[in-house]
Amino acid sequence: MFSKLALLTAFLMSAIFLSCSNWLGDNDSNSKEQGNIVVAVSLEATTNTRGLRATAHTKIILQLLDENDNVLKDTSINNGGGVALCDMGKFTAGNEYKLAAWTENANGIVIHKPDTQSVVITANSNNSTIFNLQARVGSIIAQFAGVSTNIESFYMAFDSDSGFFEARVPRAVNTYISLDNVPYGAKGILSLKATRKDESLFVDWDTLFTFQRENIFLEFSTISNGGVSVSVSVDRPYNTIITGIGDSHNSIVFGEKTDIGLRITEFSYNYNGSRDFVEIANLSDKTLTFRSLMVEVVGSSRTFATAADITIKPQDVLVFAHTSGENFWKSREINAIFGSLNVVSGSSIIILRGDGVMLDYVMYFSGTNPSGWSNAPTRTSLYLHNKDPKLNNCPTSWRFSTETFTDGTTTFNGTPGRL
Repeated sequence: MFSKLALLTAFLMSAIFLSCSNWLGDNDSNSKEQGNIVVAVSLEATTNTRGLRATAHTKIILQLLDENDNVLKDTSINNGGGVALCDMGKFTAGNEYKLAAWTENANGIVIHKPDTQSVVITANSNNSTIFNLQARVGSIIAQFAGVSTNIESFYMAFDSDSGFFEARVPRAVNTYISLDNVPYGAKGILSLKATRKDESLFVDWDTLFTFQRENIFLEFSTISNGGVSVSVSVDRPYNTIITGIGDSHNSIVFGEKTDIGLRITEFSYNYNGSRDFVEIANLSDKTLTFRSLMVEVVGSSRTFATAADITIKPQDVLVFAHTSGENFWKSREINAIFGSLNVVSGSSIIILRGDGVMLDYVMYFSGTNPSGWSNAPTRTSLYLHNKDPKLNNCPTSWRFSTETFTDGTTTFNGTPGRL
């Protein structure tokens, strides 16, 4: 930005201007005291160094307004670059005018938000006005390499308070998909799905997301055998870039989640290995019965614990844990199911299935990042604060537990076995 300002200042001082034919001509030929209005426009960049297509303007709009904001003249400059200069012509000395500037794309969508400046005409001089326009919208861009042949198409959507944006593209080895002209500050659910040829879901992910100007880093799957490995970041000029590597082996088979009120409500990957756990609860008003109820954790390998022929009453809670921690959970008099379950301390997915149907899942991440997921302190659990099933996968719905208990020698944070 500073280099652009320096360039504009140099141009203005040397009186070298681009002509804007719509403006040229004597505004008041009977006036002997006149001065020029010269406009310089500096634009926040709308291209990026990665070579990806991004939201971009095609023209700059300029308007001359009177003191009542009536449009006296307007014009457009075909300019897709970052700097524009315009000599608007001569105007009567002593008069005050208001100038407005913004950019649009070929479809008339405003890219850089409007700004206004005032100028008082001084006789026999160039009366300069400088606009520094910021982009109003940006792009959410997804780019995947090495995409599995099991995938037929990608679908991305942002259902926000500023509108609904969606795009679908067929699978390619290197797949690119973009949501353009998304307003900054838009908040909603960002979704990414990959489907097979039979239209079943290969990947199904969503999160609460705010499209912001600040640099962010957000990961939603870095699992080696999880289908795709994806990270999200915002790079200047503030386009969200989603990149990923497809994994054609051992892919997670996601189906549609069936919500019956059984929810993953608490878990810990930092209870010291064998004491890690996943808690589920029946949040419905109905008694639920299953021939088989399984919690599975997908990390570098798949581990699980399964309960057979089990009934869960409303508000009942079950804890799933590793067999080696059985004595610990029994000493706590907690209703627990044991198996080979290892709750991974890195990025992972916890899946809850009842009689083979996926009832809930949570993708979580350790390691600090502004998406909201961060490392849980040792012997601390994360509990589900917002029990809306649509937001169960959002980091803002999970919090570190502050309630404590002790096994006699060690203090733990959490309420496993209790809502």
